Amino acid sequence: GVLGSLLSVPARTDLITIGDGVTRIGSNAFDYCNSLETLYIGTELDVVCDVDGWININYNAIKTIYVPANLVEEYKHNHYWNSLADKIVGI
Repeated sequence: GVLGSLLSVPARTDLITIGDGVTRIGSNAFDYCNSLETLYIGTELDVVCDVDGWININYNAIKTIYVPANLVEEYKHNHYWNSLADKIVGI
């Protein structure tokens, strides 16, 4: 499934969990989620993020992105996620 612009509203969301079934983060999915601190990706799939999925977000607010331990290096080197590589840890 695709996580689209469901989150594209100004919000005080500091934690988002992406579960099994989500395979792609769509355009503008995190628009204006400026208080997003923690992102859990609970699926064993490599979640693709559209190029502009991270537009209009406060990168400095994000503290940790949790991904399955076996995919940490894939996420850190993936061009959709590598700008946040220092925040990616395994669970």
